[in-house]
Amino acid sequence: MSQRRIIPVGAGICTSCRKKLSVDVTDDYKAAVIQDIESFKDIVNRNLNKAAELYCYQTANTFGESTNDPDSQSLISSQSSEPLLSQNHHSDWEEENKTPLEKFNAAMKILDRNFPCLNSQLNLPWRCISKSSNSYYMKIIMKSIHLILDYITPVQTESVKKDICRKMLSEAEEDEDNVDEMTESLIASYLKQDNRVVQIQILSLFADKFTKEKLLELIPGITIFKIDAARRHAALTYPGQVISPPTIIRPRLSMPKVLHFLEFISCPSYHQAVGYGSKTLTLSSGAEIKIPKVVRNILASRLVNSYMQYCREESEYQCLSRATLFKILKVCVASQKRNMHGLNNITSEGMKAVDVLQRLISKLQVFGLSHEVSACLESLLAHVNQHLKFEMKSHIESKSLCADHCSIYSLSDPKCDEFRSACSHKHEQYCDECSATCKLDTALIEAFESPTSQPGKPIV
Repeated sequence: MSQRRIIPVGAGICTSCRKKLSVDVTDDYKAAVIQDIESFKDIVNRNLNKAAELYCYQTANTFGESTNDPDSQSLISSQSSEPLLSQNHHSDWEEENKTPLEKFNAAMKILDRNFPCLNSQLNLPWRCISKSSNSYYMKIIMKSIHLILDYITPVQTESVKKDICRKMLSEAEEDEDNVDEMTESLIASYLKQDNRVVQIQILSLFADKFTKEKLLELIPGITIFKIDAARRHAALTYPGQVISPPTIIRPRLSMPKVLHFLEFISCPSYHQAVGYGSKTLTLSSGAEIKIPKVVRNILASRLVNSYMQYCREESEYQCLSRATLFKILKVCVASQKRNMHGLNNITSEGMKAVDVLQRLISKLQVFGLSHEVSACLESLLAHVNQHLKFEMKSHIESKSLCADHCSIYSLSDPKCDEFRSACSHKHEQYCDECSATCKLDTALIEAFESPTSQPGKPIV
């Protein structure tokens, strides 16, 4: 009561609040409350008396009695008019306090009792709602339009609806064609800018308001790429947000790693110095160094793959990135090998031998070798050719547990003691790639001796 707040009847009051109220309430306030209670009792008693008199009058009329008392007639008229006034006042208050949703549902129920009630108004953007919500609101809208047209033009609903659609489409096209002053100012500022980043920042303010065809028409020299970039910027950040280009930090290369890679590619297995000619190497400082002409007998991609495989095998050495390795190879001056004659006769003779074997496999097909066996032989021959040309170089070591990789064991002559050396280790390992040559040799001998004996047996 001291706070002048209304609480429900029967609501509980905590002990602390009850103590505060008992302390705060003064005697004058208690006397005023008692007086208000007495006044409320008098009003209730008067209303009860009036109600009793009205009941007596209605009872007398029911039994055929009449009264000529003017006071009673005035009392009855006042009592009968008061409910009507209060009812009218209550209905007006309800109408004024109805929400737009309630007004819409009430109006639609007046037109059609079976019209479905609208559960909620749409507050989210139309493009952001789900498919189910879109279909629900479209259903309510279409039913409302049809219902109103049935009342206004009950016979010509379809024709009127077509005219309304044409009118709305024409108005929408006119709105799209109209360019306000703010958009014209933005287009003018866009054309004055020379910086591409600032142009995208300005274009993001109005890129979503027009179609791409309209933007190409309004802004001379604009491209589809700029429109897409502006819309992407508006969607990811905010229209007109300042575009800060990302800071690109280029770390310095580790010189030990660079030297490790240069040492690997300088191996005679991958480079050969030509006995004639020279090239000039220009450094970043401007100095020029003349170096002998070098020929690289392997592709750059194969060289990078071999180096990365070598680093993984050597205790997982962390080498430079693949792109950096390609850039270093691009800077290193070297000619690409195109003809093996005169540079590496061993490789040239090996390539001739592979061609002879290829023709031999084709000839065996004429004498009855099956197509499956010949295909397996050709696949195995191609695999051995690639291994001997590119991968075998990285497998060879001076001391290796694999007999095919050990250079001491491979170069030792078993018949001549002067050209033979004993290995201090055992050859216990086995390499599938290097042993493919022996498999090819055995398979070719078997196919040559009996081409038709095992027509369906695949070569492993």
